[in-house]
Amino acid sequence: MAYRMLELEVSGENITYVFLWNYKRFYVETSLEKLQGEGKLPEFFERFIDDPDDFNLMFVFDTWVLDAMRYLTWKLAPAPPYERWNFTLLEYYSTPTFCFQLVNKNGKLTPIQEPYDPQHHGIMGPRTLIVDSIPNTPEEKRSSSPMKDHLPQSEGVLLRSNLPDAPLILASELECDIDGDPVEWEHGPRKVIRAGTRETFFFKPGVKDNSHLREIDILSNINQSTRIHPPYLTSKLVGLVVWGENDPCLMGFLLNYVEGETIRHRQRTIQEKTKWIHQVEATLGQLHEEGIVWGGTKPNSVIINEAGDAVIVDFGGGYGPYWIKPEIQQTFEGDRLALQKMAADLDVELRASKDSHSSQEPIIA
Repeated sequence: MAYRMLELEVSGENITYVFLWNYKRFYVETSLEKLQGEGKLPEFFERFIDDPDDFNLMFVFDTWVLDAMRYLTWKLAPAPPYERWNFTLLEYYSTPTFCFQLVNKNGKLTPIQEPYDPQHHGIMGPRTLIVDSIPNTPEEKRSSSPMKDHLPQSEGVLLRSNLPDAPLILASELECDIDGDPVEWEHGPRKVIRAGTRETFFFKPGVKDNSHLREIDILSNINQSTRIHPPYLTSKLVGLVVWGENDPCLMGFLLNYVEGETIRHRQRTIQEKTKWIHQVEATLGQLHEEGIVWGGTKPNSVIINEAGDAVIVDFGGGYGPYWIKPEIQQTFEGDRLALQKMAADLDVELRASKDSHSSQEPIIA
């Protein structure tokens, strides 16, 4: 059995819970109104929506829903044979969606299936529409796509003329490498292999806030820069993933696959820690010289590769409040202060360096 929570949203007295079960998508909704009646269902539901961030309550809620759905999940999404744990990206993101409302029936939490509506229930796959000109309205955007009947209103758009100089690769050509272990799917497919080859990539899907477009833009600028030179070490944009030849939608992008551990988890000596932090400092200095903000400055965004060098990854703009205060995220100052915290946590002193370009406007897509 392979399970992965995709979304848990509490809105007033309503809850939307979306999860994968054996690579089928289940979209479950319920509300305090629907749970009124016999038993203690409303009491438990109110307790959860009053404190949805409580980890223990979330675990209990998760079990509560899955127990009610158990028969239907196994019926609609039986476990595939072992040899079918490996899927292409197209298969993974094209999985069907089953929709349910949870109601109170004689004091028992009972799922009622309802028709799937892509406008309400959304889609599994991330889609950014590639267009020749920016549509003026959401309706124009949808009508310009052959998938218009399956696109939610909120999908982003990308001008074809703004596509970076990277090959377009069909999602059907990329196989998800999980070595038969469904635990690898906790965060969705990441390591992918081009079918018929040994080419291995790191896949990053599109996201609702369109931060993937920012990352694509930054990585493209790094690739094209003539001023950034060795020994800078960052992940590199190597391809764009599209849904299909007749479906002009971006699914995500590919990076070179960096084998290794994050700097947080790597066993290390003081000499190694010093080397790695100084490598990050040198790379960050060159990025700032080019007007590029890293934005994801934290230990989990530094991978120590097989050669023992520190590689900066993740330009999507995500940040941790411990490392970067919200008011200075996406700034040179935020990058520098977060790097100082990383160095302090590793008991390493940064090289004395000056950033004479702190007044530059950062590149933020």
